[in-house]
Amino acid sequence: MCKPRKPVKAWRLLIDEDIIRSIFEFTNKKLHIFLLYMANVLWVSLFGLLYLAGVFKSNNEVVESLFSTDGTSPDMSRDVMSLKRFLFFTLSTTF
Repeated sequence: MCKPRKPVKAWRLLIDEDIIRSIFEFTNKKLHIFLLYMANVLWVSLFGLLYLAGVFKSNNEVVESLFSTDGTSPDMSRDVMSLKRFLFFTLSTTF
């Protein structure tokens, strides 16, 4: 067997197209499972924050006040997600 002169040729001797395809396939499967999990976590978190706002009778408050840092809002709001993410989900979705 001849010695490859370029790193790419050496790489191709070890890693062929089938291996690369398998790596992509399994990586995409793992990523898909992770994204489904994260989407579920985010929706549950959003539902929890909306429920919390109802418990504290905050439905007529400005949304920013639910995430304020001056001690007037529940710490849980900021612990669950940022105001920016909350606004993204509530303004970009229809129920």
